[in-house]
Amino acid sequence: METAAVQKANVGAIADKVEEVAWLVMELATKEGGLRVMPSAMAIGASVKYIRQSRETFRGDPFVEEVIGRISRQRSKPEAMVDVKELDSALVMSKVDEMVRLLEAEEDRGTRTRTFIYGLAEAMVSASGSGHTGSGERVNEAEARFLADLREHLRL
Repeated sequence: METAAVQKANVGAIADKVEEVAWLVMELATKEGGLRVMPSAMAIGASVKYIRQSRETFRGDPFVEEVIGRISRQRSKPEAMVDVKELDSALVMSKVDEMVRLLEAEEDRGTRTRTFIYGLAEAMVSASGSGHTGSGERVNEAEARFLADLREHLRL
């Protein structure tokens, strides 16, 4: 196989895992926010804005660019994903760990990819506050734990 074809295959395989983790992280961020309508809508809006801004921020990073393109085209979580109410934090973090292992050899690109995932989660949990309208405390205890856990698993 030619070098370019091998590189494209590697980017595709890694992007598959990064995409899966991105969707899981978005779902878990929504769950930790309490699954209320207004805060969830605000978090989703923040994820769209973050992804749009990331097109420029991560320009030239093949993994992040591929994942941004896939998420933008998909516009909703893949059907194979678990219902958000049943989503388990330990499962998500195990998927994050798998992604981090795949990215170990990628050095700078791996760091940028992990930073993208964390930024996505942070944008979502910081978008709204607690309460039914999202006007309360910006980051609740569950969200703060989620971000700290995610940062640790991403090795950031």
